[in-house]
This record gives sequence, C-alpha cells and structure tokens, in this order.
Amino acid sequence: MEKRGFEINVSIHAMRLDLISKFKTIDMAEKYFSKLPERAKNRMTYGALLNNYCQEKMLEKALALYDKMKELNFASSTLVCNNIMTLYLKLGQHEKVAAHFQEMKASKIYPDRITYGILMSSYASKNDIGSIERIVEEMKRVGFDWSMWCNIAGYYNSAGLYEKAESVLKKAEKMMPHGDRDAYHFLLTLYAGAGNLAEVERVWKLLKSSFGKTTNMSYYHMFHVLRKLDDLDRLKQCFEEWESSCDSYDVKLVNVLIDAYLRKSMVKEAETIWEKSIRKGFGSDFRTLELFTEYYFLRHNVGSATKFLERFACIAKQEGREPDRKKATKFLKHITEGKDDDGVEAFRKRFRSFIFHNAGQ
Repeated sequence: MEKRGFEINVSIHAMRLDLISKFKTIDMAEKYFSKLPERAKNRMTYGALLNNYCQEKMLEKALALYDKMKELNFASSTLVCNNIMTLYLKLGQHEKVAAHFQEMKASKIYPDRITYGILMSSYASKNDIGSIERIVEEMKRVGFDWSMWCNIAGYYNSAGLYEKAESVLKKAEKMMPHGDRDAYHFLLTLYAGAGNLAEVERVWKLLKSSFGKTTNMSYYHMFHVLRKLDDLDRLKQCFEEWESSCDSYDVKLVNVLIDAYLRKSMVKEAETIWEKSIRKGFGSDFRTLELFTEYYFLRHNVGSATKFLERFACIAKQEGREPDRKKATKFLKHITEGKDDDGVEAFRKRFRSFIFHNAGQ
C-alpha cells in the first residue's frame, strides 16, 4: 500500500501493530508504535498496543500504558477496560478484576456482555456462585445470549448444582442458533456435565433430526460425552451406528472408544478395535499409540509399552515430529519407578534420541 501511494490511516496502523506483535515480536511492535507520527498515536493505536501487552501478560507495561491512556482520555471505553480485566484474570488476580469492574462503573463506562463474562469467569475460579448470581441479575440490563447461559450452566456444573445448571440450559436451548451444529455439541457436553443421560439422548436425537447427515464431528462429541458419563454400552452402540453409516472412517473416533476400554482395563477389546481399524486401512495415529503406551507404563509393563513406543517412534521419524516434552518426562518417571535398573538403562539407550533428548534428560 505504501509503495502504491495509498495513505495509511489510523485503523491500518492499529491493525499493523497487532500483526507485528502476533507474527513477529512485541519489541518490534513497540518500535513501530514509537515511530508513528503523533497524529497516528490515538486511542486506536494505543488500544492495539495495550491489547498486545495484555495478551502477552505484560502487567507492568500494560498498566503504565493504561495510565498514559487515562491522561490522554483514551481509556474511557469498554474495550480498554475489558482488556485490563482479562489481564488480571489471566494472572489470577481476581480481586483486581472485581475492583476494576467497580472502577469502570464509577467512571460511567458501561459494561457489556464480554465484561460480565470476564467477571463471572473470575468468580467461577473461586467457586463464588453467589456473586455469579448477583451478576446474572445485573446483566438483565444488557440481556443474554445463548452462549452466556451455557457458560453459567458450566459454572453450576462445576459447583455441583446440577438442577440449576439444567434450568439454565433450558433457557439456552430456547435461544440457541438451530442451524449451528456446535450449539448442539455444547448442549450435549453441558448436560453430560450435569450427569443427565436422558437429556443427552434427547439433544442427540434432536441434532440428528435437525440435519440431513450426522457428521463425524457430531459423533466425536457424542462419543466423548458417553465416555464422560461412563456409559460404555451406549458408547459401543453409538460407535457401531457411526461405523455402519460414516462416509469417511476417522481414527480419532476410534481413539475415544480405545480410551474408554483402557480406562476399564479392557485391553483385549481395545486392541481388537485397533486391529479392526488397521484392517480397514486406517491404522493408528499418535494418539492411538500414546493411549496404549501410557496404559502399559502406568502398570509398569515395560515390554508392552516398548512395543507401542517403537511404533510411536517410527511414525514420529517418518513425519519429522517430536514427542510432547511433558509426556516424555512422564514416561521416564514411570520407567524409573519400576525399579528395574537393567530395563531402565536398556530403555534409555533404545529411545534416548527419541524421548530422553527431548525430555531434557
């Protein structure tokens, strides 16, 4: 745009600041801001830099810039206050979230749904349901959308207040966008969180009747829900229904059933479903092998764990991927707890370049 002689307006500068921070570094964004002409340093560019500081959890710089914005009368917007509240929330400074909310109202800056959502998330982290319910009353001024009711239901589930969660979910359901599959997925997950299989089944039937085809993603969500509810029989039934009707076989769905079997120590059933996937030509992915490897490590069965880890390493080498550092460290912990010094050393030598180098060993 500059080469072609286009004028770079303030909104473009703000967008550019944001992109520099995201795709380069915050230092480069700061330098870009410092070189802007004074007329381009307004509430939009200041706001963009503040947002980047908040995203990066840079408290001191964010607050210093916020003070400067207040001096320039650039801080009197809901967006700016939401950024500061989000920063405090990310840092776990929950008292400051509430304090800033009160400061915002005292300055006659009107909170929006995002503001209330941040505040409720802060209260939820402390399991302060009473404060959440007070906020719900106050929110009647700005109104609710279906997703906010879903969030509130999630808070009730976390507190074990399942009847209240279900009451709120009924309100969410009346407002949800019925052409959006994800809306049904949210309801399935939240009803499962309340432990209500009957409502899960009702929403599942509603989802299937609302769309011409039930996608793999919808089945994936339903599988997770049934695993959460520990209903293995219904999960197997749903899996067979998916297998008989799916257009594309997806190993991610197979992994959910394998995981459910392994959680019940039903190893033969897990291996059977895995072998069936292989016969169909879909084999394994990282998650499949990780599930079996971790299962055997937890039971100190080094031999079986090694068998799966060898496949894991083979795929990693072919795809140029590295294992997750935390999981690699956990595998090492399981091995060393086995008290088999010879086995540990043999394992180290065999997989040193694959796991232990990446785990910092």
